[in-house]
Amino acid sequence: MSVVTWGLEWIRILLPRQNRAVIKGHLPQVPEDPVRHTTESCKLWVPWNKTWYDDKKARGRIAIKNLANVITSTRFLFAVGMVLADPFSAAFWTCYLCGGVSDLLDGALTRRLKTQSAAGAKLDSAADLVFAAAIAAFAVRHIRFPAWLWACAGGIAALRLAGYGVGFAKYHTFSALHTYANKAAGALIFAFPVLYAVLGLTAAGIILCAAALFSSIEELVITISAPVLNRDCRCLFLK
Repeated sequence: MSVVTWGLEWIRILLPRQNRAVIKGHLPQVPEDPVRHTTESCKLWVPWNKTWYDDKKARGRIAIKNLANVITSTRFLFAVGMVLADPFSAAFWTCYLCGGVSDLLDGALTRRLKTQSAAGAKLDSAADLVFAAAIAAFAVRHIRFPAWLWACAGGIAALRLAGYGVGFAKYHTFSALHTYANKAAGALIFAFPVLYAVLGLTAAGIILCAAALFSSIEELVITISAPVLNRDCRCLFLK
């Protein structure tokens, strides 16, 4: 047995089973630059690195799929930062604006890459609720609300919790909907610090309470009447 034949036999034994068939008496010609992704080099080189090649493609797909969820998750950090920052300071406005930008980016990126998923929708809804709660906590700590505004906020919170309770009992999962009214109410909650600074507490409170009340009632009615959970339901009359 020649040295070359002996060496080929050992390579055949040491290679993974799926690559042993590549060696049949001689080695294929390896390209000079295996990194270059030309058609011919791929034909010659990829069979020797099929596991590495497939793993790299899979990791790339997973990273792209999770990119929107990573952006969504940053909203939790910005919510905490906004609560801890001094009112209307540079740190507060930075966390406030970055949280709003993340809300715009994650949805656009998910639609662009077509990576919508139920888990992503739940994470987005949870991030929106936490960010809205952070704005509410900021307002409660630093703004003195009249009694009528507290009453409205309590009624709206009760309606919202009732909708989530009905959804959990009916669908056995968190059932927040992405309706147009919810998006509008969320946008107004996000804009509350600006509305408060520009319009004052009374006008900002009336606008926000009206939008939040309507969206809460609509979501409760949709949750009660819909036989199947559709998180992307746009409104009561437009499924």
